[in-house]
Parts: sequence; C-alpha cells; structure tokens
Amino acid sequence: MICVSDIHRVPSSFGCVASNPAKGCLSIRVSDVGRENGLHPYGLIVGDPGGMICVSDSYHRMKTDRFAKDLVTGSYDLLILDALRRRPAYGYEVVRGVATKTKHTIRWHFGTVYHVLHHLERQGLVTSQWKPAGRVRERRYYRLTAKGRVTWRRQRTQWLEFSKTVNALLGV
Repeated sequence: MICVSDIHRVPSSFGCVASNPAKGCLSIRVSDVGRENGLHPYGLIVGDPGGMICVSDSYHRMKTDRFAKDLVTGSYDLLILDALRRRPAYGYEVVRGVATKTKHTIRWHFGTVYHVLHHLERQGLVTSQWKPAGRVRERRYYRLTAKGRVTWRRQRTQWLEFSKTVNALLGV
C-alpha cells in the first residue's frame, strides 16, 4: 500500500520521485506528466515540499470518513489558536506543527489554514506581521491578541468539558 499526503500545486519546473518502500510510502513531484494530464502550467506534488512525509492510516480514514472530517473542521479555530499561544508562527509552521504533534493524523491543506488565519484575524483574535525570511522572501507571522488568548481559554474549556461528557456517554 502506498501512503501519500496532501496534494499541492507547484511550478512545473519541479520533477522528481522519492520513495521509501520499507515504509510503503511514495512522494511524487510531477513536471511534464502534469502538463500531459491537463495541469499546465503547474504539476502536482504529493508529499511535503521540504521532504517526504509518510502519513498514518488514521489520516487516510479521516480523509474519507465524513464524521472524522467534521470533527477536524469543527476544531480548526481552537487548534490554530492553540498553535499560536506559545509564540508567533507563519502558516506553514502551523501546518507542520499540527501534523507532527498528531503523528500526521491531522494534515491540513495550506489554503485551509490561511483561510482560517484570515478569519481569525478579521475577528480580532490574531494579528499578523510580515517579517524577513532570508534575503528575498518575507513570511507573514501570526500572533494571538489578548482577545484571542481569552477565546482560546474559553474554547479549550468547552472542548475539555464536551469531550469528557461524550467520553462518559461512550464509556471511554
């Protein structure tokens, strides 16, 4: 069985294949093949642009199971606020942190995380600031506001109470 992570669009100039048969994982970057399949001017990358990431079987079940998807979707705000409570971070850093902490069971699309970050910013729960990241690039760092910290505490308490109640009902 081959396990793959999220699919991201990358410039078609990329092109390589890396696999780890021992773990049953494959990471693919497609260039000209993508053009042949009507994906011009972009190819597809399956896996993490920084290196191959093998994801768990739980991730694949969550991707296809509607109930599991709804659980993750309903917790976006809380999980992102939690990721930012220790220190400011940029979007990709949030995605990698959540994937790592959950052993790749929760794996978000970058577009989804940025959408949620912008939503939280409009609500006044986070602020953002562009900072240099190398010679040419800048990264947008997000930081919790005082209102965001209060919201994180409230949502975290609600989550703990709710999950404790559900666990008791399920006999867990």
